[in-house]
Amino acid sequence: LEVGSILTGRTEHGAKPATYQLIQPLGQGGFGQVWKAQTLPGSPADIPAEVAIKVFAMPNGLTQNELKNRELSAMLAVHELNTDRVPRIFDWAIGGEWEFVVMEFCGHGSLHELRYRNNMIDEPTAWRLLTDLLTAIQHAHSADILHLDVKPANVLLDGKGGFMLTDFG
Repeated sequence: LEVGSILTGRTEHGAKPATYQLIQPLGQGGFGQVWKAQTLPGSPADIPAEVAIKVFAMPNGLTQNELKNRELSAMLAVHELNTDRVPRIFDWAIGGEWEFVVMEFCGHGSLHELRYRNNMIDEPTAWRLLTDLLTAIQHAHSADILHLDVKPANVLLDGKGGFMLTDFG
């Protein structure tokens, strides 16, 4: 994949699928890359113009079915909880050339980046961080999902003084 690549989401009930153009890479981990993307014209209106797309990579020893069960199932289960402490999921594609999940883009950075910009956070921000993370984890646990990778890079800033937990695979 490269900047400018086009990805097509799933088709539901004969509707035209959403299409996305990759703008820039945001990060990479053991299960794939995360990209900032734009939703192209003609896509469903309920998908924002800017999104984040996690494009899955097949780690050694993991089958497509295991990837689907591990990554996508966890993301969708957490998404169903309807909490603003976890990025929303809008679309996905499994079984094609590229397997991916389209989610809410949080363009304000991560706790990892904040830590290096400010070095320390003040006490009210620390309490908000703990409250928001525990809220996200409580919602995940109610869906029998364990996060297993809570770290500053997986804590996103919501732009309103709060925090969101991501990467539930």
